[in-house]
Amino acid sequence: MRTRASSIALSAALVILTTVSAWAHDHKPPRSFLSVQRAEQRGILGTYCWIAPGTEPDSYTQQCIDAIPTWPRAVRATPGKETRVRFNSPTQPDDLSIAYWRHIDENGGPKGEATTLDATLEPIEDANGAVVAWQLVFKLPDRGRHMYLHAAGYWQDQDGSGNPQDASWTYHVRLRQP
Repeated sequence: MRTRASSIALSAALVILTTVSAWAHDHKPPRSFLSVQRAEQRGILGTYCWIAPGTEPDSYTQQCIDAIPTWPRAVRATPGKETRVRFNSPTQPDDLSIAYWRHIDENGGPKGEATTLDATLEPIEDANGAVVAWQLVFKLPDRGRHMYLHAAGYWQDQDGSGNPQDASWTYHVRLRQP
């Protein structure tokens, strides 16, 4: 059984860098925030593969990181409430999904199969009508206690490389009866 420290060290060793030609890029995966009732929680960036500028003109670096799921401190929410997860990127994702587990093991890994949530993808616009972010909107289950949430998104690099980009984030909600 691997310890959490050795797993983190192994994850750090799995960084893969590839350089290919391209134009300008959005540099890193978007920040993500879960909002439910009056609480907001910043998502923890997990595994990702993203395009960034290279060291040479007209080049880029594709950085791929494998990460062990890490869960933030739980925000409390009432079962059945509408919840939003915002992704601070104006580029529409090709696919965006969210799922959860009820339990984690002693190393913080999810236990059992994930349950996918039925979510709607919506744009977030500024005062001038320009899309500044995207969000998943869904309802929390009507029962349960802890929800260890995992979002996964896929985007095409819009700045010239044409390569796919993907990222994942984790969140933690503790359901409580009103």
